[in-house]
Amino acid sequence: MGRLAIDGEHTAKNLNLWFVSRCIKLLRAEKSVLISYADTEYHEGYIYQALNFQYYGLTAPKKDFWVKQKDGTYKKQSRGATKGIDGGWRPRSRKHRYLMAFAPSLTVKWTQEPYPKSSVPISGTP
Repeated sequence: MGRLAIDGEHTAKNLNLWFVSRCIKLLRAEKSVLISYADTEYHEGYIYQALNFQYYGLTAPKKDFWVKQKDGTYKKQSRGATKGIDGGWRPRSRKHRYLMAFAPSLTVKWTQEPYPKSSVPISGTP
């Protein structure tokens, strides 16, 4: 699954949940498993929890190479050699790993873990 972002003007209640559930129904017939990631910088993946995806912990720590531009800013280099290029390695945010298996014979090698919960209260809750 790719990135999901809902325009702020579309405020229908649970629109993102509705959209992902429709995608699951369409993909179920063609795929044996869905894997999705929630970026720890932005959210915990509550949509996937509500849709009963299984949680398999965080991805391994990784780094990206950022190249220094002529104007002094930095731009992430997605591919290619880094030797001799003015720049540096920076840590990338880890991702929460969610999986929904449709094939009963599928064996998952990751260890299932309890859903992550945010320490920051959700807006409008005590």
